[in-house]
Amino acid sequence: MVFRRGGHWVRDWKGTIAFSLQAGAYDVAPWGNQTEMSRVFRCGRGPSCSAAGSSHNRQGYTSSNVTTGGADLVRDNGYEAGFDFKPAYYLDFEFDYSRSVPLRLNNYSFGIGVNLSSLVRPHAH
Repeated sequence: MVFRRGGHWVRDWKGTIAFSLQAGAYDVAPWGNQTEMSRVFRCGRGPSCSAAGSSHNRQGYTSSNVTTGGADLVRDNGYEAGFDFKPAYYLDFEFDYSRSVPLRLNNYSFGIGVNLSSLVRPHAH
């Protein structure tokens, strides 16, 4: 279960340039047994790649391919912010940041969107 709380602000100048700001906080509240598959740790061949029993290590994804444990293994909370800029009706730039407080992890993402259908159809200004 994920709880989110946040806000969203949009500003548009006569339909030509628009931007939006987003900010929020999240709380991931899992229950039951959990299995975490690491995208960071790559193990070699052999039996060491399987889960070695239940763990409480929240940073287990850095040292094991598979980590299993209770709900506390994947519980998380943090905050996020984003900026979206649309300089033209067919072009969109986005930058997002999120911070996991208990894991001390920063995530950054950047995206470019092009609306191809608006390039082939005439656009009324």
